[in-house]
Amino acid sequence: MDHNSRQFIEVRSEVTSLAKQISLANDVGNLSSREKLVAEQEVTALGDALDREFIRPKEIWLRSKLTLQWIGKEAAAAVIGTAALALLALIAHLLGFAI
Repeated sequence: MDHNSRQFIEVRSEVTSLAKQISLANDVGNLSSREKLVAEQEVTALGDALDREFIRPKEIWLRSKLTLQWIGKEAAAAVIGTAALALLALIAHLLGFAI
């Protein structure tokens, strides 16, 4: 994977942005305060996984799908829910997976 490609840089930036949005959000939908912390940690871990020199696209995809769909479902009415699903679409496009 080309870590310098425009698509990759956009995805990586959006991962950082979502983690920050979760951290600062007052409206997190149905996420409890503990789940909010877990969501932030999982999104941060996704960013760390993307930063590895060598990645396995399917592992990144499964991690992304589990985390971002969960956030999207639990925070569906909140901005972070929409942002999580938009990020999932970006990652799918980057990795070549259909959603």
